[in-house]
Amino acid sequence: MTAVEAPRATGAQPGPGGPGRPGGNPPTPPRRPSSHVRVAALVVVVTTLVAGLATFAAFLSTVGHYQSTAEIVFNNTMTTDDNIAKGSRYVQDRITSWEGVAGSEAVAQRAVQIAATGGGTPFDPATVTVTGKHLSGTEVLQVTATSNDRATVAADATTAARATIDVIVASERYPGTQQSKIAGTLVNPGGPVVDHGVQEARWWGVLGGVAGFIVSLLACSLLRPGRWARDLPPHTVRSRRRMVELNATVMGDEMRGLLAGLRRPEGKITVGVAAVAIAGYGITGSMVFPLFAVLAAAVWSWRTADPRWSAVALLFTGVGVFPEKVDVVKLGPVTPTVLEVALLLALLLTLRGRSVGFAPRSVFAGPAGAILVAATIGAVAALALGGEFGLMIDNYRALLMVAAFFPVYFAFARRPHQLVSVLLYLAGVCSAVVLVAAAAGWSRLLVDERSSVITGSSTSDVARLSGPTLNLWAPLLVLLLSALMPRKPRWVWLGLLLIGIAHEAASFNRSTWAPLVLLIVAVAAVTHGPKGLVRRAAVLVVIGAIGFSIALTGLAGGQAKQIALRASSVVTGQAYGEDSLPDRLRENAAAYATLERQPWLGVGVGQYYGGELITYDDEHSRTVVDPRPYIHNQYLRIWLYMGVFGLLAYAFAGVRVLSVVVTSWRRRTPGAPMVVVLGMGIACLAAQASLQTMLVDRPSIIIVVTLMAAASAFATWTPWPVPGAPAPRRPGVGAGGPGPGPDRRPRSGPVPSPPRRPAARAGTMEE
Repeated sequence: MTAVEAPRATGAQPGPGGPGRPGGNPPTPPRRPSSHVRVAALVVVVTTLVAGLATFAAFLSTVGHYQSTAEIVFNNTMTTDDNIAKGSRYVQDRITSWEGVAGSEAVAQRAVQIAATGGGTPFDPATVTVTGKHLSGTEVLQVTATSNDRATVAADATTAARATIDVIVASERYPGTQQSKIAGTLVNPGGPVVDHGVQEARWWGVLGGVAGFIVSLLACSLLRPGRWARDLPPHTVRSRRRMVELNATVMGDEMRGLLAGLRRPEGKITVGVAAVAIAGYGITGSMVFPLFAVLAAAVWSWRTADPRWSAVALLFTGVGVFPEKVDVVKLGPVTPTVLEVALLLALLLTLRGRSVGFAPRSVFAGPAGAILVAATIGAVAALALGGEFGLMIDNYRALLMVAAFFPVYFAFARRPHQLVSVLLYLAGVCSAVVLVAAAAGWSRLLVDERSSVITGSSTSDVARLSGPTLNLWAPLLVLLLSALMPRKPRWVWLGLLLIGIAHEAASFNRSTWAPLVLLIVAVAAVTHGPKGLVRRAAVLVVIGAIGFSIALTGLAGGQAKQIALRASSVVTGQAYGEDSLPDRLRENAAAYATLERQPWLGVGVGQYYGGELITYDDEHSRTVVDPRPYIHNQYLRIWLYMGVFGLLAYAFAGVRVLSVVVTSWRRRTPGAPMVVVLGMGIACLAAQASLQTMLVDRPSIIIVVTLMAAASAFATWTPWPVPGAPAPRRPGVGAGGPGPGPDRRPRSGPVPSPPRRPAARAGTMEE
């Protein structure tokens, strides 16, 4: 049987013929969607529409429909402040806290008194909602009244504004006197009435529709998985402990194989090229050195028809030590980067490689394609809505990094343990370089390094490290502390663990620490089993308590003390007094206001959404307000950039991840434990995405799609040889590992059955 032949029908003679030709295979009928797939699609569509319409109708009948806004200007009246700018600064510093006064009980009671004494429209706090919002960089406070009565809402806004002035002016009086430090003037009474109920109900309707989409799609995927489940291996491992031991053994073989490959000529050349690329860029900052590594890997991939080399070069440039935008040469309105060149070469060389025809269909190809389509729709919408081309193209190019999923998956589809081993060594080496560069002061190798950190109300001078590799450590630490990671050679495991912990700690990133700890405990329970969980948890608690105490005392140095204070700030409440929390809440409020007006398409990829970046110009004594180009909540950013299509695409990807994890674990496929660990790693990054700017961060995108590629490969992986397919080539470090050894296939599973489609040999336990 040749490398690409499926099992022949009875009576068919071997020969060079193709499907349907003499001596060849019988023609394979095209796969058609089964009836349950059509029913599931119909259920998802109907549920999405019904949930959206029901949510829209429910909120339309409950929220207040009509709004009117009045404007107040506050002035400083302190006689000691002869400097107008100083007085204006005093008002601007305090006006943020006055926003909440507008909706207070004191304002409502005062509004009732004003309406009663003035003989005008009565003010009913039970039917009128009052909110306040100040215009950044000004002394203007907007007071908005919301009511179901269109005829009286403008008068209610005027009354509420006057009551707000009285309450705020009274709160700023000098002690024991009637003189106040500020004065307020109603410059614009209740303005035009706006039907706000439809906007808010439409916003909630979109969320309801997306929620219905997620629930219905998840239910259909779990009850009866779609066509993606056909490529899951038919072999099962009855014992979960055996599954863990099987994957740990293969991981150990691949880890040792990569180390052994360094002694070969290809391995020595690979190390030399990587060292020249890192050192050359660190010394000169020239794009020539990382581009040289990419081109060298591309040449070797072309020569050997092995796309793993170009895929590893893509990971090296994407999540290594280089900045995400190392420009090559300007081409018209855009300037390609080394990372984009690496992605293009990896895609082209994947088509030439031998892995595409042998790899099973990826379970995440559909979600990745859906995200790319949604990004394209968002880019077109940005231009159609009059957005800036420069902002759009830069962010759209970042989103196109999702395409890195395809070369990485097809390169390692039959050897997923090798992909994880490459990620471990790559992260360990690159983070070690970052730590050494921080100690030596090599600024070019410190991407996005900061020299201070704010914890509570104090600012400390520290080395706050970031870098492209940082987000990769969250899923890798989950793996390193699970039973799936072999502990021998001990120095390799311990070295990777210490480097990862050091880099995570030096990042001062609290949004990663909490979900990371929880997921480590969860994975330990799944892989180690409940018997040893309590003992291991107790050991970790004791070690953590000792290390935390030593760090707090300062015996481990100032950097370690600040890390401990940073970690404890969430428990002590210091974190909630920082500017970062209200700053992110203001970002969310601006995004909500924009999405209420444009819920379907958002603002388009890369466009400003209404967020503000406020600074104070000491030289000119004035507040400067610039549009904020980013938002920390990436789920709102998806909605802003790609509209409803982006929400559905990312929801599709999230549901598919959960479905693959649950289905693999229920069917007890050989790679199920690794699928669970990688799924939890993706969940850690998903939790972090609500607090960090990751959507258009190229390294973060590559990390997520690489984890998806690895999970997809593990879902279809089997340690039993697939009959009739050639063994994969082992070109040194890219393949890693010694030659095939004795047959150590597990004996606990059923007898392997022929694969459903031609596939490359998955290999024995050495694979």
